[in-house]
Amino acid sequence: MLTAEDFFTHWVRKEAILKATGDGLLREMTDVMVTPPHSPPSLLSVVNGRTPPCSMVAIEVDGYMGAVAVLSSHRIKFTIIDGSSLLRA
Repeated sequence: MLTAEDFFTHWVRKEAILKATGDGLLREMTDVMVTPPHSPPSLLSVVNGRTPPCSMVAIEVDGYMGAVAVLSSHRIKFTIIDGSSLLRA
């Protein structure tokens, strides 16, 4: 059964791909196939298009989920840095 958390995890993975490719809202989300919510995030395929090499990471900050995708054949290392001290300055 698909939970709300599963839905949003799936959504942010697809959204990250559409932003990384520059397709944005010009491509249907149903054209983008990503791994299921409880698997490591990854792009599986893009329907009717070339599937680019991609590194993706899931992020969760303050209870909000997200994903970042970078189109590259090289494995990308992501680091999350707390910037709250910068916001207070």
